[in-house]
Amino acid sequence: MKLPVEISPNPLVTSTIELRFFTQASSIDLFPVVYQAFSSLFPKFEVSNLPSDVKSGNPQFKFTPDYMLSNENYRLSFSNTVLSFEHVSDYQFWRNYFPFVSSCYEKFFNLVKAEFIERIGVRYASVLDKTESANQVLVSVPGISLSGYNQKFEHYRSVIKVNGFNLLLQIFDNARAQIKDHSISGVYIDIDASFDQKIEPNKKALEIIDQLHSEQKKLFFSLLKEDYIQTLNPKYS
Repeated sequence: MKLPVEISPNPLVTSTIELRFFTQASSIDLFPVVYQAFSSLFPKFEVSNLPSDVKSGNPQFKFTPDYMLSNENYRLSFSNTVLSFEHVSDYQFWRNYFPFVSSCYEKFFNLVKAEFIERIGVRYASVLDKTESANQVLVSVPGISLSGYNQKFEHYRSVIKVNGFNLLLQIFDNARAQIKDHSISGVYIDIDASFDQKIEPNKKALEIIDQLHSEQKKLFFSLLKEDYIQTLNPKYS
């Protein structure tokens, strides 16, 4: 299947890359080193409003970043357990996003002496604006066929395994999102592709990020009807 390099209007509402790692250093010790290295590139700075006692007492917050640095296009968030990247403006496309992530990744892990990376995730979520139901856009709508029952699709969740990766797929009807100064609504497709094995923080992690992006992109477009893809004005390389 030939995949577009660009679609318009782009339905993305989330495009996050996350690396969970282990280091002996504390977040407080990491902050001045990382801030000094990245502040010129990311002039805007924020601190998490999650109290430290709440974070330390609840495992679900273990990988919540403590600090956020951003510029007009991207946000870099980090603590002593996680490094993540996301867009804060219009999607810049993988040909720009991945080189940016690669450069920041190498600089960050040259400063932060992590012992290993334990999870790499690439999550993309989209709201297909002005779509009324999954039947309208999906090649096949997940469900169980039961004779004598009327069914209405609302939510689907599944973990798909491919090439050593896990792809958590979620689909909802009637989702809403706020994009800049306007709201959109329609079918919501969320794909969180992940690699959950310990590796050293070297260039192999970047190869995995690129592969995860490819797998989630292939899955996304394989879900959609060809006539719907054409409404997104796809461009091919």
